Amino acid sequence: MNTNTKIEQLLNQWRLSCLNNSTLRDRLLIVRELHEVAGTASEWKDDLLAHEEQRALEIDMSLERLSADKTILNELDAELQMFHETPQICDTRARLSALSLNSGFKTTVAKNTCFTAHEDDSDLTFFPTQKDYFLLCHPGTFFMGDTMSPSLVVRKFACGKEKWFCDAHPRHRVTLSHPFYLARKLVTVAEFRRFTVMTGYKTTAEQTGISFGMKTDGSMGTVEGRNWANPGPGFEQTEANPVVHVSHEDALHFIEWLNAEAHLLPWLRGYRYSLPTEAQWEYACRAGTSTDFFWGNDTKDGKGKLNSRGREWTSNAEEQVPGCFPFDDGWKATSPVGSFSPNPWGLFDMLGNVWEWCSDWYDKGYYSVSPATDPQGPCHGTARVTRGGSFYHPVACTRVAMRSSCKPRQSCEYIGFRLALQSEQQ
Repeated sequence: MNTNTKIEQLLNQWRLSCLNNSTLRDRLLIVRELHEVAGTASEWKDDLLAHEEQRALEIDMSLERLSADKTILNELDAELQMFHETPQICDTRARLSALSLNSGFKTTVAKNTCFTAHEDDSDLTFFPTQKDYFLLCHPGTFFMGDTMSPSLVVRKFACGKEKWFCDAHPRHRVTLSHPFYLARKLVTVAEFRRFTVMTGYKTTAEQTGISFGMKTDGSMGTVEGRNWANPGPGFEQTEANPVVHVSHEDALHFIEWLNAEAHLLPWLRGYRYSLPTEAQWEYACRAGTSTDFFWGNDTKDGKGKLNSRGREWTSNAEEQVPGCFPFDDGWKATSPVGSFSPNPWGLFDMLGNVWEWCSDWYDKGYYSVSPATDPQGPCHGTARVTRGGSFYHPVACTRVAMRSSCKPRQSCEYIGFRLALQSEQQ
């Protein structure tokens, strides 16, 4: 293995350890090996990534973290050698454990610092009980928007109209200057059910008696009597499926309730629940990539990675239908969250399954005037941004750059949401 390959491998390990919130000691080992192989980092940065602007930006940010890590970790390493399993350490762990039991919740305080919560009664569990419910997304810079012209999108994927894809231009550089957390999975039926049971909340679809979904003739349109608890005939939903038929307004009420309860959880202090901004969503979905999909540009490589329109929508499993993915993903409606492989950062269902509400107002020309740092969307509008595509939509609409929108009080059988955590200081 040549030096550059070894450096790249170690750097990827280090980045993954940061994303997974590995212990400082684990990161120290990688940092030390990287410096031993590469010497001073400045000697290999330009040689390794001179031809790739996006990755050069990433490496600049990595170098800053590496430098800080090395200083802090060396100090910590000395302290750990001195206090390894001393009574002081044991006492600190005991106090942290006692604190985490507040209000009947148990918080994982161990190797990882990602937020996880368990309740003593599994029947009342609100958060999913698996570890790492939220992923920490570090500040960074990336290119937002489409690399292809609208006409090229239509030709390449044999579907859609050019006007559908004009709003993802111009492609532009965006910097996110604050860390944020993003839920690894979509909000489920079970999670939303607990909210409605505890608050008596009625969604906009329940209030109006209408939503948007597939009609008996197979077309999409306004349907009566459909809502999150009754998605309609032929639309099977388990407690583990993403909640749908929820409007942007419903999502905000859900989040408002969460924030009201957050003071009971010591591990959540300093953060507030929210929807992700559109820029945060695309940054996390890309996960360091710049391709059509988070796995690359080839549609066939998406097998096992998303629930979207594919051969399951045809009567002939061998038939290739224009605009569809060239495989059968096994679902013609939503699939339980986390059923498919995650993106490189460990986020599930970022493409396909359901469109996801973002916090931004929608404006088709916003990319031309968007701030370069921490864009929040227009100040006002008539529709809110949705991203990610769904089980129903074709290939061209299930790409990372694809934008869509929906009115705030409108709900649909292919729109859901996932939670974000923002620092209260932002």
